[in-house]
Amino acid sequence: MKNVYLLLVCFFVTNLTFSQIDIPNYQLQALKEVYKWGNEKFLVINFTQPKFNCHYDNYQKLNNKKKWLDDNVYNDIDMNDCRSIYVFSDKEAAKKIIDNNTYFEDYHNYFLNNFFNLKENCYGLLIIRQDGKFSNLVGEYLKEDVKAMLDSLK
Repeated sequence: MKNVYLLLVCFFVTNLTFSQIDIPNYQLQALKEVYKWGNEKFLVINFTQPKFNCHYDNYQKLNNKKKWLDDNVYNDIDMNDCRSIYVFSDKEAAKKIIDNNTYFEDYHNYFLNNFFNLKENCYGLLIIRQDGKFSNLVGEYLKEDVKAMLDSLK
């Protein structure tokens, strides 16, 4: 009986530790300002990990990434209520494309440290709802992933 009680306590603590917590309001407001997120219901962040996390050069041909995602992932997803941006962890490698309108650096490694800190990945996707609820995926993603994440936040 003592072992069962200990197991339940461990499960409860583990569940609290790994539960997803909404983004605090002060951070949400900062994200809205920095990443020019207006009245759209969702902020969709297409994240590029640091070069050293990826097994290939994920900063090669950055101009093609948006077009590929638009043609193959977002092509039949209703993105009218979404602000879709591209955020790069390695601002030096992406400096030619960063325009602070669609392409941004990861200021103070906020996204890397809070959502994409698993090593040996090249990309990630984070979708944040206006109230701070979010869904994220570390690694490469497909159309079905985006649809499922948006559906989970509706």
